[in-house]
Amino acid sequence: MCRALIVVMQSLSKDALGESIGFNLEETTFEQFRRPDLKLLSQSANHRTNAELYATLLGYLANSRFISVTDRFLAELAPVASGHVAKDVDLKYENLVRGLKHIQIKVGYTSSDRFCLLTQFKSLGLASGVFRRRRRVYGGTSKGV
Repeated sequence: MCRALIVVMQSLSKDALGESIGFNLEETTFEQFRRPDLKLLSQSANHRTNAELYATLLGYLANSRFISVTDRFLAELAPVASGHVAKDVDLKYENLVRGLKHIQIKVGYTSSDRFCLLTQFKSLGLASGVFRRRRRVYGGTSKGV
């Protein structure tokens, strides 16, 4: 189903997705992405592919719903940024950070989009803080992230 939604999202213009449908699709997709079975994710290529498809779909949703999609990522990654993450739950956060690669940050906004641009910089700041803290806490590696 994700593959079909990705194709649909690729063909839609930025404003074509209605607020209600966009919210429900974003919420459902993010819930599935952020709560994978970590054991199966580490052992099964099929589960990793599914997580990648959810992340790709979130990336396309972010093209028209950037602030709400990135706010969901920021809320989930907040414990990492504040340093309150135990080492044994690391895979959940690695999955979230991998998902961020699908969020496209664009330049060339008009003056009415300045708030969106500031939010993008905020997202970048958090992501860089996550990587710095991870290196310090987990021994300097960024395995596959």
